[in-house]
Amino acid sequence: MRIAMLLSLSIFALACSNLPPDQADAFKAYPNPYNPTQGKLTIVKTDNSAFSVTENDLIIYDYSLNEIFRANVLPDTASGSTKIYWYGVDKNGNTVVPGLYYFKIMSTDANGLTNAGSMVKIIVQ
Repeated sequence: MRIAMLLSLSIFALACSNLPPDQADAFKAYPNPYNPTQGKLTIVKTDNSAFSVTENDLIIYDYSLNEIFRANVLPDTASGSTKIYWYGVDKNGNTVVPGLYYFKIMSTDANGLTNAGSMVKIIVQ
């Protein structure tokens, strides 16, 4: 039984090695840990490419994965559209309490195709 289980796990691991790489690192945020009283959280793509100049839904989730913020945010054009900011507020404009949060960005390109990145962890102090 134990050998069969180990064999099954080994086969599963080999099958998973053929999957595309995890895109959890497609975005990064700094400073992380983040303190909303000290400014804005800056979000960039790890390859430093530009965000869509019209359609970027920034979605913030709390630790329980409840959506607490969603907005169409425009990138900072002074940075070449490579940065998006979050000011540490929820959907009602209240500053979030310290804790663990996650964000993802859904972008729509010129052809109308929507791309949702993986969630990225943020620690709020």
